[in-house]
Order: sequence, then C-alpha cells, then structure tokens
Amino acid sequence: MVASWDDVPVERPKETPAAAGSAQVRPAEFIFDFGRLGNRMLFGVVLGGACGTAYGATDAIREHGLSALMDAGKVRRTMVQCRTGLVVFGGFFSAFQGVKYLAATARGVHDPGNTV
Repeated sequence: MVASWDDVPVERPKETPAAAGSAQVRPAEFIFDFGRLGNRMLFGVVLGGACGTAYGATDAIREHGLSALMDAGKVRRTMVQCRTGLVVFGGFFSAFQGVKYLAATARGVHDPGNTV
C-alpha cells in the first residue's frame, strides 16, 4: 500500500525574530533596471520590425501583384512599405514591452494585468 502525499508530514521553516520585524525584500526580477528595460525594448524593436517588414512586403505584393516584370517603381514601393511597417510595428512593440516591464516592476507581480 502506497501512502498518499497528504500523509507525509511537512516541516515548515522556523521564523527567526530578526526576520519577522525586517522589511520585505523584493525579488531581483522586480527591481527596476535600465539595462533590462533597454533589453525588453530592443526585443520589441527586433520582433516588431520583423513582423512589420513581412506585413509591408505582403501589402506591397498584394498592391501590385506578382508578375515576372519587376521594375524600379515596384521595388521602391515595396521597400517603402517594408520600411514603414518596420518603423510602425517596431515602435509599437518596443513601447508595449517597455510599458509592460514598467508595470511589472511597479506592481511586483507577473500577471495579465501588466499588459492591459
């Protein structure tokens, strides 16, 4: 017969008097750091830039269609739309990641409330 996990006694750590009166220390992941903020925002630029470039290319191809003839005007228009998508999506994703990091460090928890 196997004992249930409920039957196993649990030893709780004893609280020392010094620890009981001291202030609670926040975990390192919730302490604000400009380096972490920069890394999160850079991640947003890279991810958003890739998505925006793909979106711009898809939009440009849909606009002028796929044809064997590629002239300078089509290539230029495709590059302009890719660049616009990169800037818009990269900027939005970067701002989103920055605000999400600031909310997580201010609130001290990781939950969906940080993204609202």
